[in-house]
Amino acid sequence: MGRRKIYQTEEDRKAAAVQYNRKYDASPRVRATYYKRKRGRKQPVVVIDAPPPIPAIVKDAEFSLPLESPSFRRVVDGSFEPPRIFTYPPPYKPHELCAPSGQRLYATISDLEASVHAYMLETERVMDADMCSTLKEHGATVASRYFSDDIHLFTRVWKGLGRMEQESEDEHEATKAMYTLHRRWNARYIVRIHSLVALHNKDSS
Repeated sequence: MGRRKIYQTEEDRKAAAVQYNRKYDASPRVRATYYKRKRGRKQPVVVIDAPPPIPAIVKDAEFSLPLESPSFRRVVDGSFEPPRIFTYPPPYKPHELCAPSGQRLYATISDLEASVHAYMLETERVMDADMCSTLKEHGATVASRYFSDDIHLFTRVWKGLGRMEQESEDEHEATKAMYTLHRRWNARYIVRIHSLVALHNKDSS
């Protein structure tokens, strides 16, 4: 056994204690323990690597849903589906805008818009659930990359729809209505993903 150190004065003893404590506090193990105790188990946060939506996108994203429309409610409750072709954005081929018999695929343009709005709302809910599961399964770093990529994709689609709408010579009422509707929904997706609404709603539920 080593001999017990004898200090000549009280000042020597205090100086040795200070030196020992500094060495102990500087050790990696102690620093790691201190960091965990002070910072807790804070998880990485989702960071969107995309510029904020421009005013035109924000404006397009602000629209009301036809909640009182029977066509809207029927799609939401699962008793009706909008014509499949209109769940995709234009352009459309002429023969796609009517049934083989020549009849149009919807009763009125308002009914068509309401049914497609309901379909897009259901799509949005699926996207929200997917965002939550992506964060849970892959973590914040991967989720950040996925969400940022989605924003860039929807932004390209939004720009493309606006450009095609201006250049289109198709005067069919359904085509014109769907250009506007799908452009606005793409804008809404951009704003929602950028603000991480789905994740905030999950945290508050």
